Amino acid sequence: IMDRADKKLMRVFGSKNEILILSCSGTGGLEASVVNMFSPGDKLLCINCGVFGKRYADIARAYGVDVTELKSELGYGIRMEALEKELEKNHYKAVYATYSETSTGIKNDIKEIGDIVKKYDSLFIIDAV
Repeated sequence: IMDRADKKLMRVFGSKNEILILSCSGTGGLEASVVNMFSPGDKLLCINCGVFGKRYADIARAYGVDVTELKSELGYGIRMEALEKELEKNHYKAVYATYSETSTGIKNDIKEIGDIVKKYDSLFIIDAV
């Protein structure tokens, strides 16, 4: 069943790569992304717009990742100028953002964030649970 679901999801997403289905909570998915993409000492820029941005930063720190948090004002998404300024100053292996931060009700502009991150050759991790 899972193999058939994987193949069908590959078509849905237009992917040639394998699809991974996790049977865990959203937090389990966040932890899975940390342990599979980072090594201790890797640099991560974590866009923190609420509880789930902070949670990702905390999980990454627990695994020895060098985390910088870019915090937004409570109830607001990240300011793109602040993101661009931080990426100009430092290189990060990856940038993390929550698409819809349910703890504050904001929705980040993932397209715009992605366009900025791409210019600086970093991975872009999106929590879209």
